[in-house]
Amino acid sequence: MPPNILDSVRGPDIHDVFEPPGPQTLQFRHRTISGVSAEADNVMFPWYWTRLDHPALNGRPQAILTVTPVGRIEGEGPTVRLVQNPHPVGVLYRDVDDRWYIYNLGLEAMSLRADFHVAVHEATREE
Repeated sequence: MPPNILDSVRGPDIHDVFEPPGPQTLQFRHRTISGVSAEADNVMFPWYWTRLDHPALNGRPQAILTVTPVGRIEGEGPTVRLVQNPHPVGVLYRDVDDRWYIYNLGLEAMSLRADFHVAVHEATREE
């Protein structure tokens, strides 16, 4: 059974996705990959979360971010398939490792090799 990352998060640290990207927004693509331990890669398939590792987010619990699942076509001919994470997602920050995570709200397994569009907004609130 995968560890429950929500166990180490206090209520106010859970953030919902909101607001579209603006001109002061850093944007990047995140892809889930398989891993062998909780410390190794950015998702532990079939776990329900993926860890974001980006200098604009690492060590910044005050960051405001928007995460959007992105589907893409993979393969050719008879092996073509749609790769996506079809579940509603949320984001949270863990003080334990100073990283942000994307997680499936219903705790369903995170799709392997799923892409997410991540937008990091300028912080507009005081902590």
